[in-house]
Order: sequence, then C-alpha cells, then structure tokens
Amino acid sequence: AYDSAANASLREKTQALSDSANRAFPRSAEIWVLTGKMRAFRNTGPATETTVSSLRHAIDDYLLKALEINPSHFGVWHWLIHFTEGTSEFQKALDYGKLYTTAAPAIAHAWHMYAHDLMKTGRVTEAIEKFNHAFEIEKQKYLSENMPEKYDWHHAHNMELLAYCYQYKGLFTKAEKIFTLLDTLTPSMDAREAQVRKGHPYYYLQVNEPLKARQLAAPLIAAKHYMSRFTGYFIRGLSDVFTGDTVMALASYAAMVRIVDSLQQASILEGTPPDVAADDFNYMYARAGIVQMGAQLVSNPQSAAVAARMNSIQKTLLKQTGPDPWIDALYFLQLLTQMSINAGNLSLAESSAGNMMLHDPGYPGTFLLMSRIKKAQGNSAEAKTWMAKAKQGYRDADPAFFKTLR
Repeated sequence: AYDSAANASLREKTQALSDSANRAFPRSAEIWVLTGKMRAFRNTGPATETTVSSLRHAIDDYLLKALEINPSHFGVWHWLIHFTEGTSEFQKALDYGKLYTTAAPAIAHAWHMYAHDLMKTGRVTEAIEKFNHAFEIEKQKYLSENMPEKYDWHHAHNMELLAYCYQYKGLFTKAEKIFTLLDTLTPSMDAREAQVRKGHPYYYLQVNEPLKARQLAAPLIAAKHYMSRFTGYFIRGLSDVFTGDTVMALASYAAMVRIVDSLQQASILEGTPPDVAADDFNYMYARAGIVQMGAQLVSNPQSAAVAARMNSIQKTLLKQTGPDPWIDALYFLQLLTQMSINAGNLSLAESSAGNMMLHDPGYPGTFLLMSRIKKAQGNSAEAKTWMAKAKQGYRDADPAFFKTLR
C-alpha cells in the first residue's frame, strides 16, 4: 500500500535528480552519501522505511564510493555505522566507529556511536566507559560555549543509553540515578518529552515495581504532545497488566486507540491517501495492541491466539537494529517474558526468553529468567545451571542485588 503510483513516481523523480547530482559532482563524497541515503530511505510520504536490501545497495554502490573518493571522511563513516547496523553487521559498524573516534576525538557523538555498537557486541563495560566519555565532552562543551544542555538533543539520548547499560550489568543504583535525573530535564521540544521520560518507568516494570511505573505515567498522560500522552497510557497499561488489573489496562488501550484514530483521521483530512495513512500509523496501533494482548494473557493464559500474537510481536522486535531500538527491543522482550511468567504460561515464557537470547546471547537478565522458568517447571538441575550463568553475568552488579541471586 505504501508504494502507491504517486509515491512510486515521486521516488523515481528524486532518484533521477540524485543521479544527476552524482554526474555533476562525481568527486563529491557528500553527494554520494546523500544519494545513498535517498536510495536507503523511502521518504516519499510521512513514513520512513528501510530494508536490508536497500541499505546494502546504498552501502555497496554509494557510501563505499564516497569512502573511495575521500577515505578519511568521518561523515561517511558516521553513515556507514548507521547503515551497517541496519544490516546487522555490528562488528563492521564497530570498526567504522573506531575510525570515527580516532578522526574526531572531540566530538561527543563519535564516542556515543562507538559505544552503542560496543553495547551490541557484548562489550557493555566498554560501552559504559565510552558513553561516560561522551558525557564529559558534552559537559565541557556546555561550559565553553555557554550552552544550556536542554538545547542538545544528544544529551538525554546519551544519558538514556548509559542508564540502559548500567541496568544491563545489574548496576541498578547507577541506572536509577540517571533515570531520575532524566525526569528533571527539560526536553528541547515537546515532541521529545516521551523519549526523555520513558526509560525510568520501563526500568521499574523490568524490576517488577509496576506501581512506581504507573506513577511516572501520570505526567506523560497530562502532557501537551500526543506522543507523550500515548506513551503515558502505554506505560500505565503495562503497569496494570503487571498488577493483573485488566479493566484498567483495557481502558489505557482504548485511550491509545482514540489518540491514533484521531491522528490518522487528521492525516487523511490533510490529503494523505487512506492506505498510506493506515501504513503510517500501523506501528502505533501495534504498540497499543501489546497492552491489549497483555490483558488477554492475564485473562486467558493458555490462549493460542494470544500466543500467536505474542510470537508476531517478538518477530518484529527481533528485527530492531538501531541504537535505541536494539536495546529497547531487548528490554521489551524481557517484559513479554515476565508477562508470561506472571500469567503462568511457562512454555510461552521459555520461548520468549529464547528470543531474548537470539537478540543478545550475553544478557544475564535472560539467564536469570530462564533459571526462574526452569525452577517453576520443576527442573532444578537446569535452574541451577542458568543461575550460575546469571551470577557470572551479574558479577559486577550491585551487592544487594547479587545477594538475591539464588
């Protein structure tokens, strides 16, 4: 539906213009990167899409050509990092990231880019070091340029990924300190409020404190921007699923659907074709559906329809490769596994934990969940094996948390 005739025609025109630019400036690395981006991203409507094949085409035929023209252009390396992440070539992205930091050591984003591929290749301790280094560069920039941190979108973004890495290692005290600080930051624009605030309540859900998550949902629900309100209802709905309150969870689901319905209708009234508008808002409807599915899981834990829906959601999560989506997907898979455990569907919980390991083979949180699943299934030998792996993975965790591993 997305590639309607009008959109296809527009794509052809923009690609023809980009080809003309390459012919006019054949030795411009920047033009080759721009053309590659146009080949990779489908920007002919409000939605933006990429595919592995389109990214691979952009890398092989455009970005590598730009690198051939200027082998030391760190702007080219920057886009090669993003594109090779999109093709799940995380080690290659890491190599480009190392080149970026060497060429631009005073740029906070260079260290941030390097860190988020360290994070995805099992080197989370090193990622923490690099995120912290980016943080220190940012602070020096604000002092030297007399720049309020709220105007730098990168600041909160870097802090959030750093907090997620602390959480990954079981360093919950440090993670929560950053999440609490993020709660106090003024976003650079209203549209970014949900992005700045979401980490803390998601963290509370992952450590099984849903009432605290619900409390943090309230200011988002009362916010100006629709995405903040949508995210607030999403968090409130998830917290209600975790406490078993299906009535309130479904009320939050209904509130999310009303928001998306109104956005889609407004888009159509502005001239967007209905089929394109439907594609544009599919993701938001799908996110709302997670809350609905969670409520259904509580009501009917062994439902085959719910299990099918859970598996469909997880297939989508396993495709997430970007810096935020990758770690978000890992923690969402964790939430879905916890939902299944709470509902008593241990086979579904085990398959969900298996997907967590497909996404990231080294996350100790998965080993801990597997230990609890096996213990609940009565398999004490396997439970002990998984717990030993969890203890090894969490060996640097907060002492108080480490003592709970048994």
